[in-house]
Amino acid sequence: MDENQLDVLKIRHSALLELCTEGPSGKRPLSKDKLKAAGTEKDFLVICLANEPRIDFYLKLLGLQKSFQESVQVPPTGLADPRLAKAYIDKYFEEVKVQAAKVDLSQLRDDVEKKVLDSATHFSGKLINSDVAEAFALCVGGYQGQPHVSSRTILAGGYSVPLDQAKLDNTGFFQRILKVLEKDPLIQEAEVEETLLAAVEAGAKAAFARRGEKLTPSVDHRLRQILVPSGAHYIAVSPLASGGLCVLFDRAVAQIEQAAAVMAATEQEAEAEEERETDQKAIVPRRLYTRLDFPVGGAIVRNVSAHPKGAIQRPLFFDVPVRRPDLRSVWAFVYKPLKLFIPQDQLALYSRYIEGLPDSIRESSAFTAVKVERAGPIREIALGQHQRLSELAHNLQEIPFREGDTTRSIDAALLFEKRTNPPDSLDLAVANGRFDRSYAQALAEAIALQLYASVRIGAEKRPLHQTDRGRIAGAAQQILENVL
Repeated sequence: MDENQLDVLKIRHSALLELCTEGPSGKRPLSKDKLKAAGTEKDFLVICLANEPRIDFYLKLLGLQKSFQESVQVPPTGLADPRLAKAYIDKYFEEVKVQAAKVDLSQLRDDVEKKVLDSATHFSGKLINSDVAEAFALCVGGYQGQPHVSSRTILAGGYSVPLDQAKLDNTGFFQRILKVLEKDPLIQEAEVEETLLAAVEAGAKAAFARRGEKLTPSVDHRLRQILVPSGAHYIAVSPLASGGLCVLFDRAVAQIEQAAAVMAATEQEAEAEEERETDQKAIVPRRLYTRLDFPVGGAIVRNVSAHPKGAIQRPLFFDVPVRRPDLRSVWAFVYKPLKLFIPQDQLALYSRYIEGLPDSIRESSAFTAVKVERAGPIREIALGQHQRLSELAHNLQEIPFREGDTTRSIDAALLFEKRTNPPDSLDLAVANGRFDRSYAQALAEAIALQLYASVRIGAEKRPLHQTDRGRIAGAAQQILENVL
């Protein structure tokens, strides 16, 4: 079909063209290249109808393109009238629903299972330690043994992470499977039968149960680690385009910004009641977060991800808080030994927990008793105290000690000089920034002693046993050693 013939059809069916749009937002006019592929007027109409979002969903999910093309007929009049164009679309939307009802659901389930197994993946995007020289982890003090922020850890926490594509599917079948799994609003608009949705979900579930059977032979270079310069070092982010993880971030930020926009609009309406009657503008989300854009995937993002460009190229949102070191605790540490502070809510929680322990556990400090203790509130207490001392050690490294016009570093020598009594092993570990096994043991014993002195049990306010103290110290030490 030449340019003149194509222009005639565009005018003849102008309303149909306006209603049949494409793109992620469903608002982009059909491309000229697509329409040029039409050889006849019928082909032109099929191309238009096949790009109507609801019809497109059925055709690509169920592979109905051939039978649908055969069913399309050229109308006796043009479709320049919006009412006629809508009626024409509705007619073939009902037609494609009839064809969908005849699909073999068992075969669809098998096809979905094969496609998910072949094309689906959870890229494990994470903030990691790099093997590259001088790269470091994104946390104070380097890697502390905490789990990576990754697709795997989020899934293990019971959250759903959107799938991404391990390979490009040019048929659109896999992308429509994703719409079903993600409960896309289009599913409701297309009036998809529950039996059909159940078949797709069952096929995907069967594929998930076979995870690990098919391994990716290589990782595309566009998904490998990116090093972001930071002074004389690098921050390692790998891989940035971890599709599902990016989408979760993008959705969360969009919801927060939309909520902020609605709140701001509500406040403005309250202040200017008369504007509500005359100005019904759409609420535009406020940009609360700075976007850090990376050209992941280049000009054609779908080459590396099935998800929208915005989510993939803006995968993480950074906000750096201003550090305000606690100067009072630093100066106090120079002259006085450390004193643990355990919040009252943690003390109350621990008191209730230990009251519920059987005597066989409370009267023992054996392996099983320590294991039971380790699963209780002592974990939160131990990690909280470790975090506090880690921050103090970091502050000691940053803040110099002033004597008149001179300054000196806060170290073990200064503590011996300024204190009435020599510093103990826990004080020295914090002053030297040395968090090793001896530090874990010293902090665990300090926690046990503080709980022994603070916790009272029952109406009689009974103190803890000595066996409680030993068991608490053993459990806290194991918890601390696991994170050092």
